[in-house]
Amino acid sequence: MMQVSQETILEIARHPTVLEAALTDIGPEGGKKSFSLRSLIPFTSKGSDWPSASDIEDLREVVSVKSPHGTQFGRTEVIYVSVKAKSNERAAELAKAVSFQTGKRMMKLREDRYASVANELGSAVKLARQELQATSKQLRAMEKQLGSDLTELRVMMQGGQGDGTVRRIIVQLEGELRGAKGAHTSITNQIQQFTTVAHN
Repeated sequence: MMQVSQETILEIARHPTVLEAALTDIGPEGGKKSFSLRSLIPFTSKGSDWPSASDIEDLREVVSVKSPHGTQFGRTEVIYVSVKAKSNERAAELAKAVSFQTGKRMMKLREDRYASVANELGSAVKLARQELQATSKQLRAMEKQLGSDLTELRVMMQGGQGDGTVRRIIVQLEGELRGAKGAHTSITNQIQQFTTVAHN
């Protein structure tokens, strides 16, 4: 699982949109703009085509995500984002910018995933409530239909009057009533579970 997550980080860190944002943050080499986590003002220059597709591809070739020396990728929670450049200062600026944009992109993906889960849970809760309403309506209709006869039928059944038609009807009705009550309880529990998960 950890290896899959780190492979995802590697893919995101080398994605063109992430690299473009990182290059935009610090500007072209030799420019006055430098990357700062406290002041993220993108480099702007009228008429500039920075960064070009070539600039993005060049950066992609020198960005790597690795595990610490001597450890296998995916076996440790620590990973290194490294970038090669003509100078150590430029490499450090690029590494900071790529790391920041990678984290920003991962946060966006996480938010989208959570939003999708929340929508699915909301739909499940809605369906469960609809089913609960239908089951409750069916249960009320059965109880209304039986009315005071339910008590009398139960007395007749306990009296051991044989396996006649009335007794079979009683057994059938009570079975349906138990099933409806069981479904009602199950759906109520599902709604409580879905509501708890959706609020967490």
